[in-house]
Amino acid sequence: MENIDEVINKKNEYKRVYEASDIEIKKRLESLAESLPRLEGSALVSYKWLLEKERMIHMALNLFVVENTWYVGTCWCPKNKRDEIDSIITNLRENKKMQCSNLKEMQNLTLTPPTKLRTNEFFNSFNDIIEYYGIPAYREINPVIFITITFPFLFGIMFGDIAHGTIITTFSTYLVLNKNSIDKFNSMTKSLLKYRYLLLLSGIFSIFGGIITNDFAGFPIYLTRSCFKGDRNEYGEYYTKITNCVYPFGIDPRWVIASNSLQYLNSYRMKLGLLIGTIQMLLGVILKGLNLLYFDKQIELLLNYLPQVILITSFLGYMAGLIIVKWLTNWEERIPPSIITCLINIFISNESEDNGSFFENVKMEVTANKVLFGIICFSTVSMMVMRPIYLYTQRYAEASGGMQEIQIRPYEAFIDNEQIKKDEELQDKCLESILNSIEFGLGLFSSTASYLRLWALSLSHSELSFVFFEMTLGLSFYNESYTTFYFVTSLSNVIDVFIIFNACWYIFSGVVVYGSY
Repeated sequence: MENIDEVINKKNEYKRVYEASDIEIKKRLESLAESLPRLEGSALVSYKWLLEKERMIHMALNLFVVENTWYVGTCWCPKNKRDEIDSIITNLRENKKMQCSNLKEMQNLTLTPPTKLRTNEFFNSFNDIIEYYGIPAYREINPVIFITITFPFLFGIMFGDIAHGTIITTFSTYLVLNKNSIDKFNSMTKSLLKYRYLLLLSGIFSIFGGIITNDFAGFPIYLTRSCFKGDRNEYGEYYTKITNCVYPFGIDPRWVIASNSLQYLNSYRMKLGLLIGTIQMLLGVILKGLNLLYFDKQIELLLNYLPQVILITSFLGYMAGLIIVKWLTNWEERIPPSIITCLINIFISNESEDNGSFFENVKMEVTANKVLFGIICFSTVSMMVMRPIYLYTQRYAEASGGMQEIQIRPYEAFIDNEQIKKDEELQDKCLESILNSIEFGLGLFSSTASYLRLWALSLSHSELSFVFFEMTLGLSFYNESYTTFYFVTSLSNVIDVFIIFNACWYIFSGVVVYGSY
């Protein structure tokens, strides 16, 4: 019995100690969580920031090398910030009584400095896109300047819609004008402030793309007078083209009711996407050439870059030329040729006349295809082997000039031989040149196919908007005397359709997105 009483007493004692400790811990945590005016927050948050500060200080100290009683480290400093940093160090030394020296520039440094892209609030969002894919080398052309226009422009081509572009432009304009007031509150809108200029340009180019394709929430509007005149007969409604009439900008709205409307718009958007892709890829190649000229890399410019230019212009330039010629030629008197067939014929030399031709006769086309095929093959092979051949020739000349009497030495004597290191570097450069050439060739065709997304997304956005309108509000715009829907011809109709249809569209999209979670 005495043992049982002793166990019970110890149990009760441990319980009292546990309860007292628990109460003390809770009181301590509550005191730490209380906001203190002198700390501008709770003590717990202050301790957290203190520990984080100490951690960062020790991480920085680990980057230094200890020499006697000094911590010595190396860093990269922008030249325009040199005076500012020296002023801060001088202030620490004089006012804080800290022993530290000013920056000393290192001489004969062979390391390549890192790239610092200078940005501001306007370019910040575009700079994030560049850093996501890769930062350019030191002193190369800053691509942020170009992507500021090309990225929103491509978005506008894919999302070309006057109604939806107006919504994006209105919302982004609100973010731009009310940046300071929105920044004061922790809301979801605050996270979009960094991308307000990206959204603004995307919305503007979406409106521009919608005007080009004459797309307002999935159906066309009359920006100007149509070049097709409508009439009726015993067979129904038909349209005839007005003589010498050209729609001034974009696509004539009457094309939407044509029997071959989808085929025509499909071809138009696809060719437009390929043309835009060709121009952007040529811009990238031109920028690469300018970088090589700036760094005076003449060998790479002649033996690697020049074949790349020949390859991209012979294939993509030829394709773009066929697209433009087909647009500008009247094919009423002969069969319009297929551009895809013409490109395939470059590699198979087909002499069939069934698919039409861009030339006066098939023999001229076959001759042109053989010439293009030869140029493509020559530029591809040159791009892969010319630079390695030059490097091997140069290396052989250096080795021949320094030939000495051959002596038999043990294997260990060759381990740190400088010649072996140069041979390894040469092999690495040759392999790098071949791999870059293969990557360029594959990227040429894959990027061309990727730009077809401009066509696919643009067409799908337009068709989905039209189908949604047709299945929801289309019946209210249906005219019994005609077999087509009304076009938006007045300001009141534009406002009604813009508000009602887009409200239904975004409610429907929200329900679909919410239901997918």
